Amino acid sequence: MPVPSLVPIWKGVLTSTANVAASSSYSFAGVDIGTAHAKRIVILGTLSPGGLTSNPTVDGNAVTNRESDGSADGFNIGSIAVPTGTTATIALPITLGTAERCVIGVWIAYPASATPIGNDDGTANGTTNATADNVSVVPSGFLIAWGGQVNTVGSFTGSWSGADTPTEEVDATIEATSSYAAWTMPTTETLATGDFTLAASASGIKKILAVSWGPPAADVPIFQHQYRMRRV
Repeated sequence: MPVPSLVPIWKGVLTSTANVAASSSYSFAGVDIGTAHAKRIVILGTLSPGGLTSNPTVDGNAVTNRESDGSADGFNIGSIAVPTGTTATIALPITLGTAERCVIGVWIAYPASATPIGNDDGTANGTTNATADNVSVVPSGFLIAWGGQVNTVGSFTGSWSGADTPTEEVDATIEATSSYAAWTMPTTETLATGDFTLAASASGIKKILAVSWGPPAADVPIFQHQYRMRRV
């Protein structure tokens, strides 16, 4: 069965301004996760200032963390194979403290392998740009970037050191306190040490994550065999 899309698909953001304490979760039901396929993965970028989280879940199944900025309540990217269904419940468990707000970016994609081929994160303070460096990409693959500023309001520009140009999917704030942005980039080149750089309009601590995957699943040809019936 051919894959529904050769490039990743941005599905939007899930947001909540509720305060959620430990042992509870942010939960979003009926989230559109596109067309079912044996190779489909759901990719989530998360942010939850104030609360320590465990890995998000899709229909109760834990997402594998692919990159983190290293802080308890900062930016993370994870993914999970979800071969069936067109909608799902996405949840972000809070394990310690009280989260003050939640943002989850959602992509779907159909790579041949659900395992990323490259990943990195970068943090910078003041007016210095943050860079996720040495991220590998290959032709017909793709890269996802997710980041922003946890306690600063600003807008962002994302750039790639290679031949391809990222598309900014969202650039927004929540509760006039935190700001975030997301990018999608199909890749056309082989590059072992690419850099994704985040520039912000406001001075402060900024963080960027980048994760890349390989080409989409190839179509599997179906061979039809003809048989001649012999009368006996």
